[in-house]
Amino acid sequence: MQNRAQRLLLPSAVPPTTGSDRVALHSMFRIICEANQLTVNDVVSELNAPLYGPSLDRSRKLVKSLHLIDAGSVHSDRMIAYLENLTGVQNLAALTLAELSGLKGVAALCTRPYRKWCPHCYSEDVAKGLPPYDRLLWSINLVRFCPVHEVVLHSVCLHCGGDRAPQLFGRDISGFCPRCFEWLGESASAQQLSGDDQTKHLRWIARSFADLLEGPPSKDEDLLPIIQSAIRKLGDIHHEGATTYLARQIRRNKSVVSTWLGGRSRPAWDALCDISYVYQQPLRALLRGVVSEITVSQPLPLPSYARPRQGQRRKRPVVRDPAAIVTLLDQVTAGFHPGISAVNQVADRLNMNVREVYRLAPDAAKAAAAAIARRSSAQRAQAAAYRLAEREEAIVRVAQALALRKSKVTRRIVHEEMAKNGIAVRWTESKAVLSRVRSSVAAAEAVALDSEGVSGTS
Repeated sequence: MQNRAQRLLLPSAVPPTTGSDRVALHSMFRIICEANQLTVNDVVSELNAPLYGPSLDRSRKLVKSLHLIDAGSVHSDRMIAYLENLTGVQNLAALTLAELSGLKGVAALCTRPYRKWCPHCYSEDVAKGLPPYDRLLWSINLVRFCPVHEVVLHSVCLHCGGDRAPQLFGRDISGFCPRCFEWLGESASAQQLSGDDQTKHLRWIARSFADLLEGPPSKDEDLLPIIQSAIRKLGDIHHEGATTYLARQIRRNKSVVSTWLGGRSRPAWDALCDISYVYQQPLRALLRGVVSEITVSQPLPLPSYARPRQGQRRKRPVVRDPAAIVTLLDQVTAGFHPGISAVNQVADRLNMNVREVYRLAPDAAKAAAAAIARRSSAQRAQAAAYRLAEREEAIVRVAQALALRKSKVTRRIVHEEMAKNGIAVRWTESKAVLSRVRSSVAAAEAVALDSEGVSGTS
């Protein structure tokens, strides 16, 4: 591998590697492959990159966990090691979200598993003489808006309707649809969207993460105490120190906010974005504990699409009566409910989970299950006896009919005649039924011969 350190050449025009519009790691890898007139699949297949597995079939698909390449995780380290070994370029870790995903005191930053893009950014890249590249900002799952052109990021190809495309394909071209290979950029000027609440919220989140990419907080400092101080200060400014109203404003339960303030959990990035938007505090300032006293007079409401389910009123637990459960189970054991054939049906009648039934009344539930099993076994035995009797009667009728017609006794003919008499012969009993029919036909033919001999003698 040492001889391959300079095997892949860099493109003549390299996208930005710093700032909020920096290129993502997966896009840089694709651009390097294109500069050497290779596909992504050519590089991965020739090197047998263990990132995608040694199997050639797996390396051609390239659809498993590729969004983790930009997350700054182990997948990112492996891709960086390969690119540095092949090109000699250093400091590729800046093309990942390692600066944000490794922050202490905040939950992990999720990356989007599928591709999204701004068509106007692609067109501007081509106009500047750069290859159309994916911004690292677009890899963040919460970012759905382009802060430069004020448009919602696309995720569906307008030519073929393809969506849910992974970050890399085995055969992929920057700026083109990986399925129909049509151009994804637009030359028309970006249109300003209406200033509704959803657009404002999307724009705020995109700009907040763009600012964080420009100047991320220090990874050595624990941000949880700083965030706790900022939340308490916002509660004092707007709600007189009552975190209940703050939790209601950001559509979270009070217990969730209490776990943040108590240090028992870390706030997620979507919650920090909601706090930043509602109280109009920059996200970067919020992570540094800088809360401005000059704020909105009234906190802004979250748009309907951003309201999580945690903000809904909790359902009160249903109080169960163990005595009523035991009574119903005892009735089932005694046979008063013949329509119930399992304890699950008892739980359905009580609107409960079957595990809860066994937990509240274990002895009665076990007794009911045993009684149901005994009744089911007796019913199966009775049904088997009835079917055996009907089968024997059908065998006699089929043998008489075949002997009267002097027909051949084959398996197919016997099955057809038994079906006419209402018995579907099973494969496990086919041999026995055929033997019984043949013996009965032989006996009937012998009786017929004897009767003919007696009549001829007389």
